[in-house]
Amino acid sequence: MIAPTESPAVAKPRRRQVAKSSRPADEKPMKIGLHLSPESWRRLGVTSTMENKTQSQIVDDLIRQHLRKYVVQVRSTRPEDSASVPEEVSAA
Repeated sequence: MIAPTESPAVAKPRRRQVAKSSRPADEKPMKIGLHLSPESWRRLGVTSTMENKTQSQIVDDLIRQHLRKYVVQVRSTRPEDSASVPEEVSAA
């Protein structure tokens, strides 16, 4: 009987660390729930059909157009970014 010969284990090369981007990732849409009156719900549905847009797109457009009173400012918590100008996100 012949004993199977074992080949020496081949060492796997180490994976290189992937550099992380300093740029923030794109924001993804959030799923939320809303309570609408039956009349508003019908208007949203008809507008969606007539303009060939999703209801989410219409609500997002309405929020961007009509809720411009506040500005969101994002400040970095990293010390190396403190010298740069803070990024401002405006609803306009």
